[in-house]
Amino acid sequence: MTPLSDGDAALVIGHAGELEAALVACFPEADHSHWGGMLGCCEGARLSFDDYFRAVEFLRLA
Repeated sequence: MTPLSDGDAALVIGHAGELEAALVACFPEADHSHWGGMLGCCEGARLSFDDYFRAVEFLRLA
């Protein structure tokens, strides 16, 4: 995996609910109850990075 520099973003796309655990690991202090249901096929998240992951934007098809 290529290291991220400050101001970079990462895009993660999943296929069957495997991303949630990784997203929780990237955002352990987040209120995960506000994230909604499990991500579906071809859905994902855009992660903003500045010294550490600072924000997540969920990308859903529906």
